[in-house]
Amino acid sequence: MCPNENQVNDLATHFLTGVTGFVGSHLAHCLLREGARVVAMVRAADNEKARTRLLKVLDAIDDGDGLPVHNLQVFAGDVTDGTQSMVEKIRSVTTDRIDTIWHSAVTFKFHKRDLPEIEAINIQGSRNVIHTSLLLNGEDPHPRYMHVSTAYSSGRFQGKVPERIVESTPDYRGLYEWSKHEVELDVARFHQEHGVDVTVLRPAIIVGCEDTGSVTHSGYYQVIGTIYKIYLHRKRQFGADFDHTIPLRFEADPGMRLNLVPIDYVIDSMVALAKKEELRNSELKVFNLINEDAPIMRNILDATQESLGVTGLTIVDQSAFERDRMNSMEKLFARAISFQAPYIKEDVSFEMTRFRTLVTEAEVPVPVIDSAEMRRLNLEYFDLIRPELERELGIQAERLPSSSAAAR
Repeated sequence: MCPNENQVNDLATHFLTGVTGFVGSHLAHCLLREGARVVAMVRAADNEKARTRLLKVLDAIDDGDGLPVHNLQVFAGDVTDGTQSMVEKIRSVTTDRIDTIWHSAVTFKFHKRDLPEIEAINIQGSRNVIHTSLLLNGEDPHPRYMHVSTAYSSGRFQGKVPERIVESTPDYRGLYEWSKHEVELDVARFHQEHGVDVTVLRPAIIVGCEDTGSVTHSGYYQVIGTIYKIYLHRKRQFGADFDHTIPLRFEADPGMRLNLVPIDYVIDSMVALAKKEELRNSELKVFNLINEDAPIMRNILDATQESLGVTGLTIVDQSAFERDRMNSMEKLFARAISFQAPYIKEDVSFEMTRFRTLVTEAEVPVPVIDSAEMRRLNLEYFDLIRPELERELGIQAERLPSSSAAAR
């Protein structure tokens, strides 16, 4: 992760939100590793607790490994703070001119009951951060504004999702998508009114990478984590009679590509774009950060079964449940993956010409997520969550074969 040290020194000082999240923490780690200065906002009771919390997250990425944290300034705050309060807090820890704002703070909640929190964090919180760019540097030029969105912000857009902000969309897969689209419209209006240097970065479904071994507990991992939990439950239920069959049907499109992107690919792409001098302008820039060779659902399912040494997982269409209703295990699985379910049923394709015109495959290669890599990702996550599931289920589970053994 991160090309070479000292390549982003010219980017000076960066202000980051969402820095304890998966994208934000890896971005902060990369920028610090390359010699940049980072100002980070962290939800905590005070600045000391904020710094302690962030250092713990950064240390987990690669065990610290000499990260130059003397270039890191941390303060306690939240995107729901008013703009003026946010500016004052930033200025309480640094007088440096802020060159770039990276906004990745978000809530992934999606139930209707969560709408007030979604609006407060994803929409109003983003507005607060956007407007800090007008106030941070006084008479100096405004910071660049790098907004981390999602490749799925255009909802059920018909055709390839373009590298531009879509004005309207027929439908959304959930409130998360809706909120991210609303913010993109806000970003476009803000850019039009103020002419600030704005870039919208749209990663697809993010997974971990082999370099750091770090994972997130959302998205793809929530799906395979639920399957692993069902596996352990059946082992407890049947004991020595467990035949390593999990009779679980779920609705999906077996031939669709699930657009998984490793976190190192996402961060390298973001930083590579930030280095492009030709992008330092007042145009509105949008980039889809997707996998041009994403794995197919059928192969993902096979890799999951191979990881656990089981059979019985079956992809079906909706008519299968009309003929034969879901059993209790299938209902549990459907509830657990209700956020992710639309993304394994609907094939979505993306434009990426603009990105690849600027960032070649020599700079940031197409990520390789083949069967061996899928097994590695799975086993790494199963090993991580195994102790917690053992406590929850009251069992002792054997450790699955190592990811390195699976890759062979």
